[in-house]
Amino acid sequence: MFRKKIEKIVTDISIYTDNHPLVFPLALLLFALLTYGVLIATLGFYWDDWPPILLSHLADKNQIWQYFSYDRPFQSWTYYLLFPLCRDSAFLWQLSAILARWLAGLTLFYAFLQVFPRQKVILQWATVLFVVFPGFADQSASVSFGSHFLIYTVFGLSLLFMLLAINKPNRFWIYYPLSLFFTAVHLFSMEYFVGLELLRPILIYWLYIDKGLQKRKSIQRTAINWLPFLAVLGYYIYWRMAIYQSPATGTVTSNYPYLIINFLKAPADTFVAFIQTIYSDLRFLLVDIWTNRVLPVVVEVKSLTLWLSLALGVGGTLVLHFFLRAEQTSEGFILKGNEIKRNLILALTIFFIGLFPVWSTLRQITRGKWSDRFDIPVIFGVTIFVVTLLFIIFRSPKVRNVILVLLVGLSISYQIQTSNEYRKDFIRQKEFYSQLAWRIPALEPGTTLFSPGIPATKEADYSISAGVNLLFNSGEILPLLDYWFTGPRYYSPSDLVADPTTEIKDGLRIFNFKGTASKVVSIYMPDDGCLWVIDPYYALSPEKISLFASYGQLTNQQLINEEGPQTNQLSKIVDTKPQKTWCYYFEKGDLAQSKGKYNEAINYYEKAMEEKLVPLNAIELLPFVKSYAQSGQIEEAVSLTSEAFNMSVKAQPSICQVWHDVLNENPSILLTSVETVYNSENCSILEH
Repeated sequence: MFRKKIEKIVTDISIYTDNHPLVFPLALLLFALLTYGVLIATLGFYWDDWPPILLSHLADKNQIWQYFSYDRPFQSWTYYLLFPLCRDSAFLWQLSAILARWLAGLTLFYAFLQVFPRQKVILQWATVLFVVFPGFADQSASVSFGSHFLIYTVFGLSLLFMLLAINKPNRFWIYYPLSLFFTAVHLFSMEYFVGLELLRPILIYWLYIDKGLQKRKSIQRTAINWLPFLAVLGYYIYWRMAIYQSPATGTVTSNYPYLIINFLKAPADTFVAFIQTIYSDLRFLLVDIWTNRVLPVVVEVKSLTLWLSLALGVGGTLVLHFFLRAEQTSEGFILKGNEIKRNLILALTIFFIGLFPVWSTLRQITRGKWSDRFDIPVIFGVTIFVVTLLFIIFRSPKVRNVILVLLVGLSISYQIQTSNEYRKDFIRQKEFYSQLAWRIPALEPGTTLFSPGIPATKEADYSISAGVNLLFNSGEILPLLDYWFTGPRYYSPSDLVADPTTEIKDGLRIFNFKGTASKVVSIYMPDDGCLWVIDPYYALSPEKISLFASYGQLTNQQLINEEGPQTNQLSKIVDTKPQKTWCYYFEKGDLAQSKGKYNEAINYYEKAMEEKLVPLNAIELLPFVKSYAQSGQIEEAVSLTSEAFNMSVKAQPSICQVWHDVLNENPSILLTSVETVYNSENCSILEH
């Protein structure tokens, strides 16, 4: 009885879904929000997100066009649209990226439904997998990839209107021009989907064959309908390869088809390398994604995020699958031989034509930190292939649905766990920027921040540079930037110390920076503590960093000003106001002691003690040891030194050097008063 009631409910839902075309789009939207919206309020900006955010703060909005003219001038329309809507709100940028991905999936679903009307259930599952596809793990980089999916939506619209023009000949002259317009928009906006243009003749041909036309007639009609699209594509390729010149390189394009050139020079070796690239990328798309990401080798059983993401993923998919169209027969939906053939042709065609533009530039999905972005054009091909394969292998609807629910649910779980990693990264970023603001309230323009590493894993030097310029500017920002963040990858710290006149030049597209080695502040943010402005004392810490002593010599404390504006351009993104945390008191105390204001530094330490806060790292007691010692409070300085040494021997070289200098500067301090900590056992400096 209970089973019959459940079956009736499922049947009623299916009938309701078929009769109300808005149900699937709305269910898909809720599904996208479930996947990417769970942590939306805790996510921020990453990697290539930061330069456009900096760009949005330029007074001259023509600079937006100039910024993108380096490789995709017409992509700027997406940012002209989104900048006024999203501004500095990470929440709105995340939401816009989710909506763009949802719209891209939806337009592709309706487009392919024009060609495969009987396969609605397969296309629905493929669309769901498109939205949560685990092969693309950078959805949280919303400013960057929201634009990609927005342009993907434009491609989907161009495909949909083209197919509608053929299926509805009475409205041909409405749909066909719209399709040509959207084709031009997506091609000139971004090169990602240029290969997919070759799908058009295949889809057109299948439509005419299904209408009952003979092969010869279908080929003729296909050629006639495809010719204008081919002309648009041809002009785009000519423009891109022969006319358009990048301001960055002065050449016609930076995405040159090196593969073709290599084939002409060394055909055998190039062919072998090309086959290896194809194998590597297809293995990633068809095997590695589903084994290493969806079903990882190692599972953190104690992870609360894992279990919550699994509950949300599998539970949400279980509910959603009732809204997917089911055949009203006991046997369920079964693919015909011709349908299987077409689906596999479609999937393989999308694989190769979607990825060939990437391969032609000698890039691939499986090489590089952020390279899974290259699989965006082929996502729908992968999902159609996977779902079709499941429909071929498993004839039982119940078994098939269980596998699909698990596959999609596990994909959602992976995306939620990935979002959680982005959440942690943004916490790290916020800690970096807030601590930097406390330690350096204001910084002289033209200063380089030099660091042995990037403080967050999902960042680059230029993205940190964008954030730093927002932090230290409260007014108008110009393309000639006041600050830059860099490190030993580009400049040797010892070389900079040896020649203070060394020019430091860097930038990104329209953004440029010029500085010298004499205007450098070295900073370091350890994994287990607060940010340091590296002076000669901190530089003695036994960190496993090459030439670490040179960082201390580089820092020019005079570039740091104690007073800065109350607000800055970053304050809407990161809270830089005072906080009752240990790192706040450490940074303010370190700033005070660096300016010789020892009593002020002691005051910060005592406030931290009143709040019952404890150091995260032993060396963080250094500024307070120095301040107590310099102010004549030797007993307190010795007590803090003992505490630091008990926490970690790593603090000994730095704090011992502090005592060495303090005793030299103040001969009235008796050695017997400090010998419990400043001795040959603790301080190797005394052995020389």
